Amino acid sequence: MAQKLPVIYACKFESKMEKVTYMSQGAKYDGQWQKDVQSLSSVSVFLVEDNPQLLEFELFLLQSAGVSCHGFPDGAAALAAFKAANPRPNLLLTDFNLPEMDGVRLIEECKAMEPGLKTILTSGTVNENILADCNVKVDRFFQKPWDPDEVLSTVRAMLQA
Repeated sequence: MAQKLPVIYACKFESKMEKVTYMSQGAKYDGQWQKDVQSLSSVSVFLVEDNPQLLEFELFLLQSAGVSCHGFPDGAAALAAFKAANPRPNLLLTDFNLPEMDGVRLIEECKAMEPGLKTILTSGTVNENILADCNVKVDRFFQKPWDPDEVLSTVRAMLQA
């Protein structure tokens, strides 16, 4: 089995996020990958990440694919917005280790209100074994650093299902 290379994010944002450059497994992408992405403008995603640079990158990544996104720096803010949202988002992509409320608890609270909500949990501090002890189904787990192309294709597949 081939060893997977670590993903290195070298993000460069220019003129209010009109362009992004990042490195992924040794291949350089400079906005060209966007051409193959089907528009997902009729769906909505909540992104929850306490690292401001990573949240900005996640928002840019999905917005470049035509996805309507709302970003939150912690679980409490995301939960308050989720309760007030009408319509509610189609997907919740959240980090595990967050201030105020961890990502699993956020998923539990949101799925209690919206059982069909699709969810992705990410983490740089725990691995997917954490899901064995969850009281709620998490649809997908990504270990940080994650591959932007893999996350984008997973989000697309989940939203189109």
